[in-house]
Amino acid sequence: MEGNKLIHAEFIDTNNIDEIRYKRLIKITQHQRLSGKPTKGVHSDKKLWKSIHNMNNDTAHKVSRKIVNLATAYNCSVIIFEKLSGFKAEKKQSRAKKLNLKLNYWMYGKIIEYTKYKAYAEGILTVEVNPFMTSQICYRNELAGERFSPADIKGKSLIMFSDGSILNADFNGSMNLHRKFWGTFPSLKGRKIKEERKEIKKEIERFINKTLQQCRVAHIQDTVA
Repeated sequence: MEGNKLIHAEFIDTNNIDEIRYKRLIKITQHQRLSGKPTKGVHSDKKLWKSIHNMNNDTAHKVSRKIVNLATAYNCSVIIFEKLSGFKAEKKQSRAKKLNLKLNYWMYGKIIEYTKYKAYAEGILTVEVNPFMTSQICYRNELAGERFSPADIKGKSLIMFSDGSILNADFNGSMNLHRKFWGTFPSLKGRKIKEERKEIKKEIERFINKTLQQCRVAHIQDTVA
């Protein structure tokens, strides 16, 4: 960012680490179920745990280096991270999913930790910002939004705003972190965000249904052709 102007945007590829780690955790939890508890030897899966740890740590180093390199290339003075709250897993999630999410939080923490010392060596400040409401307000204005993830867009969350516009939710959130850091994030006092989002949810349903219908029609036309 240069003032309020975006000069470069880039999504850093982590080589599907989340999916790879999850598959390994499934194997570990399956072995634990067979043995009844974590046991020594084959069922403890020491090699799998070690590979997961090494993969997480290696990814954290690579991502942090990429972030600092980008910050240096564009003469950034501050790197802003989202400050995550304590880890919370849903009760209905499988043990493997809970472990995967927990390890993802751990890796995110390591990315921040490694970025801090690498950025410091380049004279760049690293800060963490409270992300409250950053994913629910459009970064370009003050419109409320609602996140959704179409089934055909694997692993990517979108956000629709009350004017019908749609953005990548992660991109929108990161832009709002910038506004929070500089104190330009809008005040939401007195606004009934939940009610605004209810209306957007209805619009999202209409949008998804319309999109699915268009896909079906296109498929039929292709088949006939």
